[in-house]
Amino acid sequence: MAKAKAAETKELAVQQKNEMALAAGYGDYVNDGFDNVTSEDLSIPFLTVLQSNSPEVKPKAKGGLGLQIGNLLNTVTQEAFDGEKGVGLVPAITRHEWVEWAPRDSGDGFVARYDCDDPLILEAKATQKFGEYKHGENNLVETYYVYGVLYDVETQDSLGPVVISFSKTKIKRYKRLISALRSFQLAVPGENGEPRRITPLMYAHSLTVCSCDDKNNKGEFQNFNIVPSQGDLRSSLIASDDPRFQEAVMLKKSIDAGEAKAAYSSAASSEGLPVDENGEPAF
Repeated sequence: MAKAKAAETKELAVQQKNEMALAAGYGDYVNDGFDNVTSEDLSIPFLTVLQSNSPEVKPKAKGGLGLQIGNLLNTVTQEAFDGEKGVGLVPAITRHEWVEWAPRDSGDGFVARYDCDDPLILEAKATQKFGEYKHGENNLVETYYVYGVLYDVETQDSLGPVVISFSKTKIKRYKRLISALRSFQLAVPGENGEPRRITPLMYAHSLTVCSCDDKNNKGEFQNFNIVPSQGDLRSSLIASDDPRFQEAVMLKKSIDAGEAKAAYSSAASSEGLPVDENGEPAF
């Protein structure tokens, strides 16, 4: 075990050295060629947890990526992370939306997104069976999103922005996480020296995203397990001058301004259109 760890550390050091040497050669050419790229061209990748029927777990010889069930996948870069070791996340902002998906066998995937107070959503909830909402033949799915900055759990280096979606039974995981972050407070000096309690900014938290075994009445599946990076919330707080904190601030501003959006179509293609938590078609 120790030898394997040492070999992994050595391999990482060599990779970082090669990347630095490569980047040094770019010099004044950094960012060249992206002159006409605007925010309209940019979208935030999803981080998904691979299930038994995810296309990426197929062998490369059969068109897959040869990944493992439980791996975490960046749907745009196709970078995969070990689900047990996990990957770091500094959350920046959350969103609560409804997403319209075409039927799985149509191959069309993502259709549209709606705010929770959209008339189409309100009518569907008022007139249709709970949990089986439709827009024509398409499915309407209530979804919560956590946008944040992904980072390497060993080096703490940023891996860029990402969004994690929570729908169906995953919503319980989302609400548990947000409740923990929202209820956590710190004691700070107040007026007349009396202490007062504050809730830290969302992007003051550093978390670790892993995958875990889960099950429902349909069977077993892989789910997200998101925990404080240092074991508890207090120890996992990061300073405001931390690069990850600063990047999360900029990400939140971009989302609030409508300059950044989730890559919905990449999530659909990665997961083979929506599936339920045991890897079977959700609808």
